Amino acid sequence: MRRLRHNFGRTVTSAAKRREQPLIVKRGSGLGALVILMLSALGWSSLQVTDAAATHISRVGVVSLLGDTFHAEHTGLTAFNQRSYDVEVPEWQIDRDVTEYLVAKLTSANLSAGSMNIEPNRVKDFYRLWPLQQKRRMDSSKFNQLFTLASAQGYDTLVVMIPTFEPSGLYSFVNNTYGFSERTALGRSNRSAWGAFILRVFDVGTRKQLANAAGIPAEKFDNDIEWKSNFESYSAEEKAELKRRIEERLRGQIDAAFSETHLFAAPLP
Repeated sequence: MRRLRHNFGRTVTSAAKRREQPLIVKRGSGLGALVILMLSALGWSSLQVTDAAATHISRVGVVSLLGDTFHAEHTGLTAFNQRSYDVEVPEWQIDRDVTEYLVAKLTSANLSAGSMNIEPNRVKDFYRLWPLQQKRRMDSSKFNQLFTLASAQGYDTLVVMIPTFEPSGLYSFVNNTYGFSERTALGRSNRSAWGAFILRVFDVGTRKQLANAAGIPAEKFDNDIEWKSNFESYSAEEKAELKRRIEERLRGQIDAAFSETHLFAAPLP
């Protein structure tokens, strides 16, 4: 096993980087800024895999719990201009695509990795709906079952992708994970396909969290695609293009998130 880079610790944002962050608020769709503010409220910072922990990593199990819900949102200057809807798109198989991409990245870094089988559970089984707020929370007891499943399948390390959540505690109400948004103001409009997630690395035996990182929505616009108030109004070609761009954004964010965890081995000299 090659040694991993960097020691245990929290990532410190440089002054130059902090100066760059307001640009996201000014130029982006607002999604990246929203997630950054939300994670900051939680006292968030990236956690990195240590060299000592790396010596115990031999087989990595990967699972994505992002789910099948596509969220569409239109935001204007006033509350009267807000519109949104959710659609289940299981045929997109986002979790399968994300898991396969994660496994391929780990394998390319000379780590033994595989897709963890969560059956008989389904991804939606890991969430509970709170009727009063009509919001979802991650079911912590179900989440703990992942360690039992991982151990039974021979994995000593677990990589999990979960949705971001509201700043009211660990695994509190989860936010929308991916979708298509339009923001309008003063006759101008910007549209963006996006995704957001938290990536966590655990030691299966101790259930200790080894690393975490956030996937922040990319600062990219998709103004060539029209925002529609009904998902069925999109043609098959438009739906396929939305799916392609969401997957593309998620993959780019996975690359950045893995860089934050330092799970990848340093290149050989």
